[in-house]
Amino acid sequence: MDTKLNKIDVAIRQLDAAIRFFFSKEDPVAIHTLTCAAHKLLSDLTKGSFLLNGDWMVPERKSEILKLFKLPQNFFKHADKDPSATIDFNDEVNQFFIYDSIRMYTKLKEHWTVECYIFNIWFPLKYSGIVTDPQFKEMLLMINSVSSSLDIDWNNYEHVTTLIQFAKEKFPKGISWTWKGE
Repeated sequence: MDTKLNKIDVAIRQLDAAIRFFFSKEDPVAIHTLTCAAHKLLSDLTKGSFLLNGDWMVPERKSEILKLFKLPQNFFKHADKDPSATIDFNDEVNQFFIYDSIRMYTKLKEHWTVECYIFNIWFPLKYSGIVTDPQFKEMLLMINSVSSSLDIDWNNYEHVTTLIQFAKEKFPKGISWTWKGE
């Protein structure tokens, strides 16, 4: 069966799958490959990655995170110059690729899929100490005020996966909003 897809359709399908795989604790290399493919498409469409071009993180950690960001992507794509090379893969980089991809997607579409929405709640809770983006900080305050009334353990990925499944039933078309970013 043929399905007509545009570049944004492909990117969000890759990204949503990567998020589901992430919270289901699937293979981090597969997650990375899917996320990087979506990230490249979205970066091309938005004329640049927020992570690589933005000032959303504290300067002291930016160079460290950018190195983490680029190395595995190139390693997983190329073998022509170093076929016997190995890599120490820190799969934490997947979380930053996913977050950056969500930001680019929402800038293009002013819409969150359920997967993107849930990840966009989870990420600020996990990385509240390194991000300086005012919208990020505002979101964190809102999440903290609401989370205390909900019985959600954001560190329990099985719990988050169940939340994604529940939210997909309630919001099958995702969540729309108006972009207030750069």
